[in-house]
Amino acid sequence: MVARTREDRRTGVRLAGGILAALIALVFAANLLWPTPAAPDPAQPRLSPDTSPFPVFRIAPVLHVVAVDAGANLSTRLLWVSLQGLVNRVQVELYLDFGGPGNASATLADWAARYGISYD
Repeated sequence: MVARTREDRRTGVRLAGGILAALIALVFAANLLWPTPAAPDPAQPRLSPDTSPFPVFRIAPVLHVVAVDAGANLSTRLLWVSLQGLVNRVQVELYLDFGGPGNASATLADWAARYGISYD
């Protein structure tokens, strides 16, 4: 190993201090050149408590139920959910039944009794 002298240490400290000062100056310059967008108006009107922020879709005359195998792989499930999102964009027409522990037939029967929908 090479023994470091005091002058070498001072040079290293000066170099590190210069780099740190340059980085701090660069951060200040970046903040001046690229200002952040204006803060939103705090007096922005809010929705009333009775108004839902979520969209409401009408129900199609017939709800099409698609039984998806519970053992289907993830890409198949993603395909079906994507298709459901595209089809249901305007009105609810497609319901996916993934099987499993939930009872979809009881849910559909409840919707038929409560909302008067028909399904196939």
